[in-house]
This record gives sequence, C-alpha cells and structure tokens, in this order.
Amino acid sequence: MREAARKYLEAGLAVLPADRAGKRPKVSWKEYQHRLPDKHAVDAWFANSPDAICILAGAVSGNLEMVDFDLGGEMLEPWKELLPAELVARVVIETSQGHGWHVVYRCEAAVSGSTKLAQRKHVVRDGDEVFTESGQEYIRLAGKPYQIRNEAGVRHAMVTLIETRGEGGIFLCSPTEGYELRQGSFTDISVLTQEERETLLHAARELNEFIEIVQPPTDASAAVPDGLRPGDDYNARGDVRAVLRKHGWVYVNSVGENERWRRPGKTNNWSATFNGSVFYVFTSSTGFEAGKGYPPFAVYTFLEHKGDWKAAARTLRKEGFGGDQGNLADVNIDGIVAQGQGDKVERDPDEFSLSQLLTGWPTEAEPIIDGWLRRGEVGNLIGGPKTYKTWMLQQCIVCVLQGKPIFGNATTSGRVLLLDFELAKGTLAKRLCNVAHAMGTSVTAIDDQLTVLAKRGRPFSLDDLERYVSTCGHRFDLIAIDPLFRLFPTGMDENSNADVASLYGRLIGLAERTQAAVIVVHHMSKGNQLEKSITDMGAGAGSQSRACDLHLTLRPHSEDNAAVVAGVLRSFKPFEPFCLRYEYPIWHAAPDLDPDDLARPGRKKKTSEAPPPKPEKHVWTDEEFVEAFVTAEPSSRDVILLRANQSGIGDKVAAKLLGGAEAIGLVFRWPHPTDKTASGPCRPTGATCRARPCTH
Repeated sequence: MREAARKYLEAGLAVLPADRAGKRPKVSWKEYQHRLPDKHAVDAWFANSPDAICILAGAVSGNLEMVDFDLGGEMLEPWKELLPAELVARVVIETSQGHGWHVVYRCEAAVSGSTKLAQRKHVVRDGDEVFTESGQEYIRLAGKPYQIRNEAGVRHAMVTLIETRGEGGIFLCSPTEGYELRQGSFTDISVLTQEERETLLHAARELNEFIEIVQPPTDASAAVPDGLRPGDDYNARGDVRAVLRKHGWVYVNSVGENERWRRPGKTNNWSATFNGSVFYVFTSSTGFEAGKGYPPFAVYTFLEHKGDWKAAARTLRKEGFGGDQGNLADVNIDGIVAQGQGDKVERDPDEFSLSQLLTGWPTEAEPIIDGWLRRGEVGNLIGGPKTYKTWMLQQCIVCVLQGKPIFGNATTSGRVLLLDFELAKGTLAKRLCNVAHAMGTSVTAIDDQLTVLAKRGRPFSLDDLERYVSTCGHRFDLIAIDPLFRLFPTGMDENSNADVASLYGRLIGLAERTQAAVIVVHHMSKGNQLEKSITDMGAGAGSQSRACDLHLTLRPHSEDNAAVVAGVLRSFKPFEPFCLRYEYPIWHAAPDLDPDDLARPGRKKKTSEAPPPKPEKHVWTDEEFVEAFVTAEPSSRDVILLRANQSGIGDKVAAKLLGGAEAIGLVFRWPHPTDKTASGPCRPTGATCRARPCTH
C-alpha cells in the first residue's frame, strides 16, 4: 500500500490513507483539495498500515475525474457500446468493492463537481430486502442501501446507476482490497480533450432510466368535450424535428431508438436525445432544464412561445391540432377579450409578463466576446481610413477561433464566418495567416473552424447572406462582415434612418435566428471626430449606432500607428477608453499612452520611441584576430575563416586579417610535406599555427 501511494504521488495524484468500511480518508483532507501532500507525510501515513487508499479528484490531481458505475456495474458494458473503442481503450478501469466499476481519466480543462448521470426509479416489490433504520425504511440492492420514498401510494427508491467523482470528490482505489485494476494504471492516466470527456458523459446520460417529464399546467390546455387537446394531438403527430432545426438544433446520428441532437452554437458531440416521444436534454446552455424530458408539445412551447403554454395551445388550435375545432374550451380567452366589448383583441406574440420572461430567458445570452458582444447581438467596428480596422477585425476572429482573450476580454471558442468584400483572395489568405502566426497559433489549428466568403468585386446581398447561413450546414458563433456598406440592399439610402434601422433589424434577426454574434466593419463620417460623441461616429444616419448592441470606435492617437478604442454597450457595463499600438500585423495594448491625446488635424503626429542607436561596428586588429581564432595547434585556412564567420566576420575581412597577421609574423603557414619547398613536418595541408620553427 505504501509503495503504491508513493508511485501515485509521483504521478501527481493527491493520495491519502482511507478507512475501507467508511469509504473516507483517515486524515483531515480539506487542505489537500488544493495542494498535494509531501512524500514525508505520505510515508508516515502509510507506515501505520491503513486498510485502504483513496485519491482526491479534481484540479489538485491534474483535473482527474472518476465515473462510478454502481448497482453491480450493470451499465458498464452498455456504456462501452455507445462509445468509440479507441476512446474506451485510453481510460483506466478498475473493479470496486461493491462489485461496481470505476472509470478514471484526466481532462485538459477543469472538471465539475460530482454529478449524477443516470438513475432508475425502483418500485418496491415483494421479495425485496427491506429494513428500517432510525425510523426510515431502506431497500438493499446489490449490497447497497437506498432510502424508500412513498409518493401517491407508490413505494420506490431512486437508484443511482452512474455518477461522477469530480472536483472535491474522493474515491477508494487499487490496491485496496476489493479494488482491482483491469485496464491501464494510475501512474499513467490519459488526458482527454473536453470533447472526449463530453462524449463519455453524454453516453452515460443516454442510459438514464428516470426522466422527470415536463408537462403543461392543468389550466393551460383543458380537455375539450368529445375532443382532443391540441397539445396531446401535437405530441401524437406534430413535426417537432422541424421546430428543433428551425431554432438551430442539429441532428447528429441515431443509436438504437435514440436520436442524438446538438444544441445551437456547438460544433461537436451531442446535447440531447429524442426517442420519438421525449426530448431529453443534458445541458442547461439551451433554455431547457438539464436532466428533464420534454414531450413534443413542451419543446414546441419553449422554443416557439418562450414557455407560454396557453399561447402555444391557441396557435396549434389555429393550425388544425386538437379535436372539435369549433370548441375553444381549452383556451382561456379572458385576457384577449376587450373589457366591455365583444370583439377579440389579438395579443402580440412578443407580449410577456415578467414571470414569462424569467421562465423563457432565465439568464442573459452567452458572451462571444465578454464585455462587448453576446449571442444574438450585433456590433459595429467603426474606424477612419488607414486605422487598421480590418486587422482589428481579423485579430478578433482569431481570438474567437482559439478562445483566447482580446485586449483582456475573454472569448468563447467557436466557429466563425468571415464575409469579406475588400481583399483579393491571395491578400486575404496572407493576412489571416500572418495574424494567426503573430498570435501564436497555426493555420491548421483554426482551419476547421473558419469559413471565408471572399466576395471582392462580386454582388452579394443581405438576402444572399441570409440564404447562405440557413442552408450551408454550419452553425456559426460569430459572423463578421467587412465592410457593411457592400451589403446594402439596392436603393438603400445610407442617410435615411428608416433604411438603416430596417437593415439593422434584419441583421438582428439573423443574429437571433442563428444565435451567433454579428460584427460589421463600417467607416467613420467625414470631418473632425474630436468634437463628436461616440454614437455620432460612423457614416450615415444616426440609427446605425442606436440600433446595434455594441458601437466600438477606433480613432487615431497623436502617436503614429496608435489608436484610441472607445465604445457604447447595451448589455454590458461601460468600459473606459484605452489605447492600442499597431505593430504589424496585430494590435497590442498600449497602457503608456493617454486616451485623451487624440490626433488633431494639422498637428504633426508624434513618433513612438526614438529608434535605439545602432551598435558601433567593432574594428578588428591583426593581433586580436590571431588571439581569437588562431591556435598553437596547426589549423587549415578554411577552419580559421569558419571560426571567424561564426563570430560575424565576413570571409573577405577575415582573409585580409589572416594575411596581415602572416605578413607581420604573428602566424606561420606550413606547406604540405609533399611540397618540396616545405621547411617543416606539419601534416595538415596548408596548415597555419603560431609556432616557428614548427614543433609539430
């Protein structure tokens, strides 16, 4: 046990002595959730011969996570069948003392706390082992007790089939009695990517046998006399898959009866399953509640009507769902009948109460560039001529592709569409490569996530863009347009507030449908920008700044190749203007510059720091040359010149110095012995040394 503990510690695992029966550490272990114990402590602990060894999961052990297959481990093999064999082969697998299984791996990113992945509702039957302890009934299954609940007269126990031990969790392991390694070793644990980890966990969630089904409230769709409720009818024959696709969900594949679906904005793995009657969601990043099942009517209600069950039922009734079409008893129409009038007043589909807003949108949209722009939002990047605004846009793109921060703002890694109207294809390719390399990434690292529409000199309207995005088969997290005016519809007046507001309305609609952030490059208006407010910068009608969610300006600083960034925001708190300095091919933060020191017309720009003086060129003397490069041992002329080359002296200068040293008797040339004029026995051909007469 002590030898195993030493090896585990050397492998970077937080290892502790444990009590096998109690399944807990024998020492105070809170501090070791944040640091590894030292080897002296480990030796002292295990010198007392504890009967078990345990490991702390989470960041302290290198983002270690364990998946625990309980109830006799019956779900291990079904889980393996859902996964690629090469992925299963990379994890550590051991048996546990309760006849279950542990699957262990590390992750390149932080792991979450311990989480239940699959459960079963076990109804108590005759013959089950039931016992009472402290006044509470329990049932023993596969040697483990589970508390019995009584709901609506049904006695049952919630049994955990699969769960994780993550950040802050512990688990007993081999070589503890009852634990036996069957695959891999704790001294060589594979590190999985975030995507690979999600694949393992999603497969486990597919094996969940208990799903809480989301149902409409009792008064949302009351029964119709001799008829069928529209929600029930939609559950039976509605095309919920079309609704999912409309809202950005993507069908991935099918395994058995389960279809796998991927949430909007995600490019790999899957986020939910659908078995034809229940849509089961794994993640809360979707507007649905994770771990619950949604029948088709519930899916339709949450996606099409933001959780308003009555509005969904009314709409479905109008579309022909439900029996007894002439009877609207299942719809409460009190709220849509004008007081004192018999005429119906149609409620606007975008009308909500506060509680409905909180239900449909419990959180703000996910930031794509934190502090600047969210999913479903539109942003402007405004700059004057020659302010390198296209380079700024491309820098933002590479940051989003890699999930790297941009000037201190965190980004969400995702797929990007760049619609470029300005640059020739070769220039565009070179620029993107140069920006990527300058930011420390390779072309191959971003290639799969970037789609470029190079439309220089080609007609391409907003209609074309909307059509392309809806049919290209990709889900984008960021859509970048450079420049905006190339996308203007025919006949649009840039100075018309109505035309500009209509254009931005369509861009916002595109952002909301795709759940991408949209950013457009636009040019500044003519004239001096110093006296203008931020929202007045940008050519055309003023609604171009009021209609967007981010209005970011790039104004020249008084120093050459520097700019001041300022902006107004809709869904983030304001930020103070800051300075950037452009050093080809990217911008860098310039905290040494004053944001108030803007370039002024007619005023000569400052240069950045004066160039450092060039170092004086060293002039070699014959004596220094001989001391540095000619030895007492004979060397050929080529070897001496090579030594000089490596110190930065060119061939011509070195040859001249060597010749001068020979002429004044500092060095001596010794011919090959086959030369009849040779006066010494030096063997190397044409060798030179400092000795005379030659002693070699």
